[in-house]
This record gives sequence, structure tokens and C-alpha cells, in this order.
Amino acid sequence: MSESILLPEPETPPKSPRLWESVGLVVVQMLTLLVLLVALGALNAVLQLGQSGLIYFSFFGEILLLVPLLGWVFLRGFSLRETFALRPASAKMILLAAALGALVWFPANAAALPFEWLLSKIGAAPEVPTPQTTMQAVILGVTIIFAAPLVEEPMFRGFVLHGWLPVGGGAAALASGVLFGMLHGQLAQLVSLVIVGVLLGVVALRSGSIFPPMVLHAVFNLLSFVTLLNQNRLDWLSDVAVLEIGAVVLPLFIWMLVLLWRSTPPPKRPAVSPTDTDWVLAAVGGFLVVGLFGVFAVLDILSRLLSPMLGGV
Repeated sequence: MSESILLPEPETPPKSPRLWESVGLVVVQMLTLLVLLVALGALNAVLQLGQSGLIYFSFFGEILLLVPLLGWVFLRGFSLRETFALRPASAKMILLAAALGALVWFPANAAALPFEWLLSKIGAAPEVPTPQTTMQAVILGVTIIFAAPLVEEPMFRGFVLHGWLPVGGGAAALASGVLFGMLHGQLAQLVSLVIVGVLLGVVALRSGSIFPPMVLHAVFNLLSFVTLLNQNRLDWLSDVAVLEIGAVVLPLFIWMLVLLWRSTPPPKRPAVSPTDTDWVLAAVGGFLVVGLFGVFAVLDILSRLLSPMLGGV
């Protein structure tokens, strides 16, 4: 009598976001930001907190973005570990990400200068709230350096990136970077943010972990925060200086990218090809993202036009 041989059943790939969901989440988050912008702005005006209120509310606004993200993940039954790439990363990859975060700061900000110059013809950019007390500085620092990477990286280099992976790694990094830039709603900084977003996607793909992109994001934001706090002491950091330093560090930045590419092969991930319905829904979501970014752009332009009149009130 022959004995039957039981073969192990193929492992079922973990359930992951679809293409349309990755775009749909960004639409939801942009709507959330618009509602928070109006609600917290009105509350700040009622309480008459001024710039300090904007600093405090920015922290809560960043944290509240976790609600739609985690809600979507739990409702769909996605694995937190797989969706957010909660895997360990090597010390080498963490250090490489930190170096890239520092090196990309000048080229990315240099890329934004032509757009800011064009928009300056309309009017000066709204002033960024600067902390007036130690407590305000701590809250703003925690928001920019820690809260932003902790919230935005699982969103974009986790959920959104995984949704686009079936299209290809390059398309996933590009799409997540563009959506990352548009979510911020900053017209002058769009190209700069897309550059950083694409870089974060590449680091996430090569490392297979969310932690190196978090480190890169935190280092980049740390430099921005230090620059904000020391504006009066950094008179030498003119637009020309940013362009010159950006040109100097660019070759080193490219060399570090080559090291990243050679450091480790991208991890293999099971992917389900998008259906026609996925593409149609993703296209609809994409139009909504562009439209919502247009709303932020109009608000930016209006603030530039109205700031001289409001300054005299």
C-alpha cells in the first residue's frame, strides 16, 4: 500500500493595500487636513493664542492624521507589521539613511528656490511660526523631528508604497513621493518635497524596513528646525549660499545613493496585479488629490496677496 505524501500548502501572502486604497487614503488625509486647518484656525482665533496656538495645534494636527490611517488598516484587516514594514534594519542602513537625510537638505531646498522666486512676485510667503518660549520650541521640535516621521512614514513608505508595489518599485517610490509632496499642500516646496519623498521611498525599498526612512526624515527635519530657530544667526545662509552648497554636496549625495543601491538587494514581496477597477478608482483619487492640492495652492496665493493688507491692520 502506497503512502500519500502530504505537501505543505503554499503560504498565503499577507493582505496588503490595493492601488486605489493608497490614493484614497491620501484623499482622506488631505480632507482631514483641510478640516483641521479651518477648525483649529478658528479655535486659535477665538482663544487669541496667536503664533503659540499654531505651534500647539500643529502637534495635535499631526497626531490626528493617525486616526484615518490606523482606522483604514484595522477595518481592512491588514497586518501592521507587513503594511508598515515594521522590520529590523542594519546599523549600516540606519547610518546611510542619516547621511542621506543630511546631504539631501541643501539640494532639495535649492530645488525649491526658483518656485519661491516666482511666487514672490505675487507676494511674500507667510511667516512660519517661530517659538517664543522654551516650551514652544520643545513642542515644535517634537512635532517636526519626531511626530512627522512617526506619522508620515508608515503612511507613505508603508501603506501608500505597498499599494503601488504591484506596478513596480520605481513607480511605487515615485508615486509615494508625489503624493507625499501634495499632502503637504506647499506650492513653493512641492518639488523639494517630492525629491525627498522619492528618496524616502527608495530607502524604504532597499532596506525593506520603515525605520531607515524614519531616520532620514527626522534628520532632514532636524536641519530645517535648527535653521528655523537660528534664522537671525544664519545671515550667511542666503539663497545663493544654498545653491552653492547644494552644488558642492550633490556629488557626495549621488555617491551615497550608489552605496545605498549596492548595499543590499531589495526584498522580494508578493504582489497582486491591479485590476481595471483599481486603476479607475486610483485615477479618480488622483484627480481629487490634484484638486485638493489646488485648494491649498489657492490658499497659499491668497495669503501672499492679503498679507500686506493684514499686516497693516
